[in-house]
Amino acid sequence: MDGHNGLWQHLQAMVTRSILLLLVTAVGYYLAKGFTIRRRFQRMQRQGVPMMQHSVIWGHLEVIGKLMATLPSDAHGDYMQILIQKNWRELFPGRESCPPVFIVDTWPFTTPIIITIHPDVTSQYTQEVSRVKPREQKRFWYPLTQNLDLASMEGETWKEWRKKLSPGFSANSIASHIPGLVDEIEVFADTLREKAGRDGAWGKVFPLEPIAKDVTFDVIGRFILGTRLHAQTNPHLLLKTALVDIIPRMVFYLNPLNFFSYFNPYNQFRLWLDNRRMNAFLLPHVLSHIASKPGSTSTDKNRILPLALGKHQVNPDPNLIANVLGQLKIILFAGHDTTASTICWIFHVLSRNSKALSRLRYELDQVLGPDPSAKAVVVTLKAQPHLANQLIYTAAVIKETLRLHTNVGTMRSGGPGFTLYGPASTPEYAGMEFPTEGCVLWDGSWAQHKSPELWHRVEEFLPERWLVTDPEDPLYPPKNGFRAFELGPRDCIGQGLGVVEMKLVLAVVIREFEIEEDYGEVKGKEERVFGERAYQVGGDGTPGVKGGLPVRVKVRNVTGACL
Repeated sequence: MDGHNGLWQHLQAMVTRSILLLLVTAVGYYLAKGFTIRRRFQRMQRQGVPMMQHSVIWGHLEVIGKLMATLPSDAHGDYMQILIQKNWRELFPGRESCPPVFIVDTWPFTTPIIITIHPDVTSQYTQEVSRVKPREQKRFWYPLTQNLDLASMEGETWKEWRKKLSPGFSANSIASHIPGLVDEIEVFADTLREKAGRDGAWGKVFPLEPIAKDVTFDVIGRFILGTRLHAQTNPHLLLKTALVDIIPRMVFYLNPLNFFSYFNPYNQFRLWLDNRRMNAFLLPHVLSHIASKPGSTSTDKNRILPLALGKHQVNPDPNLIANVLGQLKIILFAGHDTTASTICWIFHVLSRNSKALSRLRYELDQVLGPDPSAKAVVVTLKAQPHLANQLIYTAAVIKETLRLHTNVGTMRSGGPGFTLYGPASTPEYAGMEFPTEGCVLWDGSWAQHKSPELWHRVEEFLPERWLVTDPEDPLYPPKNGFRAFELGPRDCIGQGLGVVEMKLVLAVVIREFEIEEDYGEVKGKEERVFGERAYQVGGDGTPGVKGGLPVRVKVRNVTGACL
């Protein structure tokens, strides 16, 4: 017995020493890496690179902490870009204009970041050269797709899959889907009708974002799988519940604050389980498609699933199946989450801009006919899907909303020998060198879209700026300035679908219903960002709308033109 006790004590001591050694090693690694990063930033600061005051101990943690403390705790981290831009005079004393690049050192909570807020700088790593995606982004996507997706792939593999999937997102392909997509949006209209009061009265306040996510999930599911998912009527849809559960468990920046929670065995189990459930739902659709046309090429050149599979085989390569599942999952995520939040922001801005709303409704009257009911619009678009192309002002409303309420910008990897240069259009920074080694390059689209140096009447909602054709007009959009879907070879493959989907939502519901933002019944502290109760929330992932955008709805009493 004593021998067993001695062996057990010896094993306990070994385990304790091993854990302590790992902790000491980890601390040593963080200290060594932190010292290297701080020293590099101190050197850049001495060389005159525009930079916020940098501490050899804290880096920019103190500066950024004070900025973010001015916002509610749930405000999305991307507001940092705008805060730096708004406060550039205090943060960059001695400078005559706002720098086109923000260099931020918040190690160990994030990798050092270079935020570019001028399109002529951002284009250097997205258009002139397309830098690889950072490992942080690949870590984020791994639990969902195992990096078998367009957002994670690089080089020839990325080119192969982009070429394979692109025809499915062409204008002709999207148009061919419109009759099916409006079926899903009609269910959304039915939901709004249920939320409205009786006899033209206002209904009770409810959050719009959850039902917007349901309709966009049904739309993207119909688009890529060719079948109805019924997320709007089935809250327990396994594919959606698994995706909703896995998203907040995914981590972009792994740091001391989230390290242990991320590697918590239960969290890892849930990541595995959610991914397994999504695969179990999607795999029969893939196999059914293969079984329907064994050994042949699909005759439908506009459908995502046939394009992803390519030439069918009776016994398909398991690697191909894994790749197809990865692509389907990232399209499901990207195709519903960001679109839903943008739909909410569209209703937000329209509820505050009556002239734009009237002009939008007038265009819909002219293109789709005077009957404003959702059912009539659905019938019209099923018969004439090409009419969606004629909704020019509607598209302008969508673009202006995306400018004011941008979703996420791209990130790329910096590296030794890759230097960014200040734009020629800014005399103070023209040709100035910004080394990128050890940094993540972040397209600061939130700040770019709010830059008074780039956009005339920058804070105003002006859809007409997207209708201007004269380059001399102050409202004419700046070259490469609109980056809601990014630019360059790795721009958003689904941007055309996203815009058409939002057009269809507006076409179907905006004339039958009044949708009014109403935070008056929201309980809790009245928090604001830049004076607004509606602001973007979230952590590292895609931003949502505060409170899900509480709204109330009523059915409009109209029968003809809306002006």
